[in-house]
Amino acid sequence: MSATRGMRMSEPEATGPARSPEPPGPGQWVRETAHQSRPFTRFFLRMWCPVFTESMPAGLRHYGVLMERLEMREVGIWLYTQPQSVGRWSWLPPGRFRSLQRLLWPVHPEVRRRARAAARAVRARSWRQEAEDWYGRERDEFVRRGRALQAEDVDALDDAALRRHVDELVRLLTDGDMVHMRHLVAQNIAVGDWLEHVRRWTGVAPADALAALRGASPASVRPLQGLDRLAAAVHGAGAAGVPGSGAPAADRLARLRAGSPELDAALTAYLAEHGDDLLGFDLDEPTLREMPDLLLAALQARLTTAPAGAAAVPPDPIRARVPVEHRAEYDQLLDDARLLYGLRDDDVSWTEMRPWGLLRRALLAAGRRLVERGALADPEHAVETDPAELAAMLSGRPGPPAQELAERAVTRRRAVEQPPPVAIGTGIPEVPVGRQPRALARVNDALQAAMSQDLLELGPPPEAEGNRVHGTAASPGGYTGTARIVHSPADLGRLRPGDVLVAPVTGPAFNVALPLLGAVVTDRGGALSHAAVVAREFGIPAVVGTRVATATIPDGALTHVDGERGVVTVQ
Repeated sequence: MSATRGMRMSEPEATGPARSPEPPGPGQWVRETAHQSRPFTRFFLRMWCPVFTESMPAGLRHYGVLMERLEMREVGIWLYTQPQSVGRWSWLPPGRFRSLQRLLWPVHPEVRRRARAAARAVRARSWRQEAEDWYGRERDEFVRRGRALQAEDVDALDDAALRRHVDELVRLLTDGDMVHMRHLVAQNIAVGDWLEHVRRWTGVAPADALAALRGASPASVRPLQGLDRLAAAVHGAGAAGVPGSGAPAADRLARLRAGSPELDAALTAYLAEHGDDLLGFDLDEPTLREMPDLLLAALQARLTTAPAGAAAVPPDPIRARVPVEHRAEYDQLLDDARLLYGLRDDDVSWTEMRPWGLLRRALLAAGRRLVERGALADPEHAVETDPAELAAMLSGRPGPPAQELAERAVTRRRAVEQPPPVAIGTGIPEVPVGRQPRALARVNDALQAAMSQDLLELGPPPEAEGNRVHGTAASPGGYTGTARIVHSPADLGRLRPGDVLVAPVTGPAFNVALPLLGAVVTDRGGALSHAAVVAREFGIPAVVGTRVATATIPDGALTHVDGERGVVTVQ
């Protein structure tokens, strides 16, 4: 996608490394890298940040987590975060009277409230209720709302109806993020609690223990089941494979549809189920429907492999190492972990990826109208507006000039070449935590155990070791194939069957590319990151958290991935 299609304009010249910006407040701030390696679009940022600011604290309070929120601040066009903890007495100066802070910490009113919440959560195993509510009723409601909006022909709506359509998608995303963030806390506590007990009882490392959860996240491979139905329809039509590899993707899709009514229906059903899901985490990234080459390549790869089935539950190598007197408790913890493990990939499709994809579709429809009226230079520039600006422009009121919106797109794109530091400011805000009640300590230890297996570590990247890159061994096995550097979902179309995906980070929408992959390597994340989960579910080797893979592994290089030792070797 060209951010400036349809116009000519000069771009600023790169002038070397970006100067370190001023931190937005006291202490150390960390650039948001869990979802993006570049600045967010304005529409996404103005919509998502307020919802995130509200949704995350609600989940943390419910379970008694001692983090109050993850503070988000804009620094220029980048987003930085800082965790905020509870329990500090505001009348004591920061950094002073540490002993007094520690002494008074247990009687802080908010600490006492969190302790009671943690005790209730542990006693009731509240995380199970989250999963039961989602699978029992909440998911059906999100699916219904999403499909109703998907069925609307956005190009046929008048301006007022299109504004209402956008507003309804914003409400769906707001409601969805409240659910998703609550689930995220619950999942981390359930899985982390199991990991912590396994560590204490057996000494098994978390990355090794997580192999016991394979098969507990069927949503991670759900797109493959639709591809298998499509592949069966291709075989049923007597076709040898995907037609015309040298022809344009639209022509190839048309020829595929013409194969048989059953094949046409299967393709329509697959696109209805997955075509409007966003392939990234921002509104300037494509949906699957916009990348027919990727769909056709994935289908062709699936035609030559066995149909996807539910991942087999592996033998549990851990239980025999648990002391006999703890095995009943272990069984209960493992049952909770398996129930919650797949919740993130299951809910994110309906609470985020589908609504975001539909919102992109609506914004592009608005963009096309505004181009016709001379208010935009490119339909893609609609994502550079904020919600209020777009509403004004669709109502005929003045909005940002077309040139300004084009410049916003250019500025964001060029910013990737000169990213600011991952961390700015100094000093991590610290609350001198005193002695914790048992349930409070258990919940917070569990959350920390899980988050430590998911998040980016700060500090300098590891030293290069010849032709080797080291990371976390996330999914076992060994594989040698062609490395394909994928910086964003728009690059997924470059993948070919058998490639090794090398990416900064992956998200649920990458699942559609699974049939093409021989192995996965990422810069960020740990053994509970999305890349690790889907690799285990699909049964391919993965090494995650290398920090430097996309910068050091040459695109197109023959590469061996050792998912047992966490080593990637360029051959």
